[in-house]
Amino acid sequence: MYVGAAECYLEDAHGNRPFDANADLWCVNIGYGREEMVEAIREQADG
Repeated sequence: MYVGAAECYLEDAHGNRPFDANADLWCVNIGYGREEMVEAIREQADG
């Protein structure tokens, strides 16, 4: 079971961090935890 993700890696309950090779094929093509994307979305929402 995965408990977290950052950049292009997943993290399981044992601390293993496999590369998430399938994320870019579906919906996470920018990686996980990209604070610059959060800020860009926030700026757009604030209008």
